[in-house]
Amino acid sequence: MLFGKRKKNLDISHDCWNLNYSFILWLNERLPVYKQEAGKHIDLSFHNFTYKGERCSFAQLIDRMIELVSELSQEDRYFDFTKDTEDKVNELLDIFKLTFGCLWW
Repeated sequence: MLFGKRKKNLDISHDCWNLNYSFILWLNERLPVYKQEAGKHIDLSFHNFTYKGERCSFAQLIDRMIELVSELSQEDRYFDFTKDTEDKVNELLDIFKLTFGCLWW
């Protein structure tokens, strides 16, 4: 019920004009905070994943996502969607999918 009331008061249409870029900006703001805050409550190195044939800790993958969203949010060429940008977005989303179930504390 709270969300329903809150939803009525929010005008998020300005965030939807380019939802893919808004998602990158949203992650860019929140992933560093998540890492800092979650690290106070849980061991971010506890979960390990196989990514590109290597064992990586959850913390390592969070760091890589932070790198990627930082690069993507600062590049004007994001809107051009070059091969380099596409590769970064695909890597980000692959890691996000892999770690999705652990993104809480």
